[in-house]
Amino acid sequence: MGLGQSERLFQMLEFKQEYKHNQTEIVVNNARTHTTKSYSLQEFGKNIGTRCPVEQIEYVDENGVPKVIDCCFKGGENKGKSKGLVELCKDLGVQLLAQIELDEIRDMLSRHRAFQNATKLEMLGIKYKIKIIYYPSVIANYQCFDKMIKLISESRINFVE
Repeated sequence: MGLGQSERLFQMLEFKQEYKHNQTEIVVNNARTHTTKSYSLQEFGKNIGTRCPVEQIEYVDENGVPKVIDCCFKGGENKGKSKGLVELCKDLGVQLLAQIELDEIRDMLSRHRAFQNATKLEMLGIKYKIKIIYYPSVIANYQCFDKMIKLISESRINFVE
């Protein structure tokens, strides 16, 4: 199942009365399509106008509130240029020393929630309040089909048709 299909499923679950007051958990295998991270700290440059892999950084803060940080300037003399990690630190409230190396910045930011980024599927799950559980692919290939058939027949008893 791709991200588009997952999002449609998550949207439909939101309106099902049978699921309204329950925590939904989706079990997926840990295939590359499910576990791809949106970006890595190694892909960002230090200063204004340096490399930047994404337009925005989306993350969930410690209170569970989704946050979005722009990676490019929207106005001013640097309009359209990437911010670089030094400017992103300012946006994120991370204090830097005057003379600091790129590796030190990356080390500091690696502990910030914005750079402990979730997979694309996990971000969709957060958006729709659905917990994503990863199941190892090797095991899933052997046991998944039999288990799925068993669960489908058992679940018919519990759902209103």
